[in-house]
Amino acid sequence: MIPLSRLPTWIAQAAWSAVAILSIYLASRFLARRAGRRLSLWASRTRWQWDKLVIELLQRGIPTWGFLLGFYVALGFWELPASFLLICHRTVSVAVWLSVTFLGAGLAGRLITLYSDQFQHALPVTSLTQIVTKIIIVILGVLMILHSLGISIAPLL
Repeated sequence: MIPLSRLPTWIAQAAWSAVAILSIYLASRFLARRAGRRLSLWASRTRWQWDKLVIELLQRGIPTWGFLLGFYVALGFWELPASFLLICHRTVSVAVWLSVTFLGAGLAGRLITLYSDQFQHALPVTSLTQIVTKIIIVILGVLMILHSLGISIAPLL
């Protein structure tokens, strides 16, 4: 058996990175499940319908964000050039904003479907309404991504 001190440093870095990513991801899955159960109990006592959609959104989003957090933490185990580290941090930031954007767009579409039944007789809601809403949210998400990357969005507005 080879002592750990004799292994190349990249193996230790890779091992610690894998441990960080896996443990944070598993903790986020546990947190999503636990929070989902508690919030579902709370939501069952309300007559609102949107809270169930938000809970489902959080249960899908938290593990994704946990994986990205694990990747962000794992970057600390590597001795990387500052320019490459900056690119990695920005990539994680863009991935977080993309996940929030697409989860938010999906939630908006489902909320429109949910509440369209109440107004169906006065104003029919079509899939075009859902698509336009999703496109608007995606455009706002892209603007937030550009802003987080340091790109001025004022000329676009």
